[in-house]
Amino acid sequence: MKTVFDVVIPGICGLGLHFKLDGFRLIYSCIAILMWAVSGAFSLEYMAHYVKRRRYYVFLWITFFATAGVFLSADLYTTFIFFEIMSFTSYVWVAFDEKKESLRAAETYLAVAVIGGLAMLMGLFLLYDLTGTLNMDLLGPAAREAL
Repeated sequence: MKTVFDVVIPGICGLGLHFKLDGFRLIYSCIAILMWAVSGAFSLEYMAHYVKRRRYYVFLWITFFATAGVFLSADLYTTFIFFEIMSFTSYVWVAFDEKKESLRAAETYLAVAVIGGLAMLMGLFLLYDLTGTLNMDLLGPAAREAL
């Protein structure tokens, strides 16, 4: 696929962040934009009576940008960073109305997200140890060579 842009931001979070836009990533990014625009539009009426609705919208957009980061990531490390941001900001959505049931569900969600994130991080450590890379373009050949 033809790459439209390829950006590396070195030094952030240790390994740096690597983003890439090609046809596949563009399709998923457009789907995310559409989903967030529709959910944002439909939430206007629903959220109108909430006093803390500004918090909801702040986390709605942080989650959107984290989702875009997942879709535009060119390596699994960047994917992991943005997936974790997405997980933690989504917690606020679950706990938003601060009712007992919502807070309990949010705590359960957070526990599952943390356990899943730790499992994913361990997998990334093992994969990097085996292949020497987390770059999605280099991972296939590196895995074949390692095995």
